[in-house]
Formats: sequence, C-alpha cells, structure tokens
Amino acid sequence: MHAWRLVRRSWALPVLATALLLQAAPARAGATLVLPDGTPAAEEQAWLEAALAPSPPTVVTVHRERCPGTEGRACAMVDAPDIYVAGDDGWPWDQANTRQDALLHELGHMLDRPWTGFPDSARDEFRALIGDERPWRTEPNSPHEKFAEAWRLCALGVGERPGEDVYGGYDYRPSPEVHREVCTLIAREGAALGWTAGSHPGSPTEPPAPVAPPLAPPAPAPAVGTARAAHHPASDRSAVAGTSAAGRLGGRAARAAVRAAVRRRVAGVSRVRVRCRRLGARRLHCRFEARRGPRSYAGRGTVAAAGARNGIDYRLSVVVSGPRAARRTIWSG
Repeated sequence: MHAWRLVRRSWALPVLATALLLQAAPARAGATLVLPDGTPAAEEQAWLEAALAPSPPTVVTVHRERCPGTEGRACAMVDAPDIYVAGDDGWPWDQANTRQDALLHELGHMLDRPWTGFPDSARDEFRALIGDERPWRTEPNSPHEKFAEAWRLCALGVGERPGEDVYGGYDYRPSPEVHREVCTLIAREGAALGWTAGSHPGSPTEPPAPVAPPLAPPAPAPAVGTARAAHHPASDRSAVAGTSAAGRLGGRAARAAVRAAVRRRVAGVSRVRVRCRRLGARRLHCRFEARRGPRSYAGRGTVAAAGARNGIDYRLSVVVSGPRAARRTIWSG
C-alpha cells in the first residue's frame, strides 16, 4: 500500500491567507521550492527539476515535518502554497513508498488551486478520461487525489514505455493509453498558462521576489482532502451553432453532436442513446450507448460550444466491447 494513501487528512489550523510569491518576469515557469526560512529546499528542488510535467510559477514552502494538527506524513494546504512532507522520523520511507513520491503527489495538488488559473474544463476532461463523474472532492479516492497522482506519474514518465502498466495511489489505474492522454491534457493546459517543468530561472541561492497579493486572496480553507473545490462559471464570448443568442449550448444540439460523432466512426451503427447533464451555460457532460453487431460502444465525456469555429467540440472516453477483450479509446472533434 502506498504511504500517501495512509496519510491522515484533517482540518488545517486556521491561518491567514497569504500572498502568492511569483517570479516578476514576463516568462512564467515552474515552481520554486523553499524552506520556511526562505532558503532553497535543495533536495526537493532537485526532484522537481527532473519532473517531466509542468507546474505553476509559485514559490512553494516545503515543511520537513508532519502535517499540522493531524500528524499525517504528507499534505498540502489549500489556502497557501505550503506542503508538509515528514522526514525519516521513526517511520522511514522505503523504496516502495518514497519521500520523493509523496512530495510529487503534494506538488500535483498545487496545480489544483484557485490562484493558478487551471480551468474547470480541464478537470471535467480529466474525469471523463478516467471515467469518474463524481464531484471533484468526493471520498473515497477522490478525483482530485487521482489528479495529483496522475501529475506525479506524468512527472516521473510512468507509462511512456510500451506495455508498461500504470498504477498509482487512490485507485488511479488507467490504461497506458488513457494515462498518456491525461499527461497530454496536463501539458496542454500548462502550456496555455505559460507553465514549464522545472523551476523559475535565476539564482538558485535566493527565492524569487514577491509581488503584490491578488485583489481577492483565497479564503482560509481546510487541508487537502477535506475541502470542496472552488469552481468558477465559464465566460460566454459568442453564440455558436446549436446555442441561444446568449451563447447557451442546447441539450438537443449536444446530443446531436454525440450521435453524429458515433455514426462517423461506426458505420451501420444501430440506435444511439444519449443522455446529457449540464455543467455550465456552454458545456454539458454526455453519455452514450450504441451497438453494431456483436460490438457495443459506451462513452462519456464533455461537449462544449466552440466559439472560434462557430461549432461544437467534444471529447469522449469510449469503451468498445465485443468478442475480444474490451478496449478504451478517445474520440474528439
């Protein structure tokens, strides 16, 4: 069993909301890790430098001690860029449960913070890829914990070699193909936000200078695993085909887009049953079932208005079952 699955999560001690510490430079890069006294967290930074996945340009304070108030071995704060990863304090980390693994998992939580700009649409896409439709913070094995595990495994390059199994904590066990799609999702969204792997450029001996705090700093919140995710409604920019003048994507248009996607890929398919639930004004989560001969198709994913092309985008995680073993694939368009 993975050590990070054994971590006890509990309410954090009330603290004041802190200002983000970002590099004051036009080019944004990955996270910089420092100790509570502001000196570099050299060992942990070396692990981050080797990471293959991007991280937000935040100065993260690493506390080499147990979690405050809970005595858990690793946790991440929601209201401030602070993580706790205990040292070898009577319960040594081992080769199967390393301190590096725990640190990378907690750093994965740093992507999922209101101040980073990581979009709700990416969270929806991640849940669609792994087939977990529950709210973002729902125990057990919450989607937000699976996301942190996914980032850790992407950072370590797990699943890149053909035939390599992907298995992480919190029951994150996608197929290698789906995991590669998840890593692509993280890389794409990080690139859109200007993130890179590694850390801020500059002197390794002094942390980046702080900038002014955001106008609306995040309110104090419990430690990871206890709080609900902060979600913000997507902005509407233009009307698209199948939407109202206000830009609302209609359920009928979303269902028609899914049926058309199935029929384009599966010639001669029989009746396609589609159900959708609304995620926002311009985004729905849809599920479908279809059959052609001995093969059955079941999929789920996000359907969204695509203002740039005046159309509808979709991304569906599809399971194809038949005489042979079931397989999972991704349809997008």
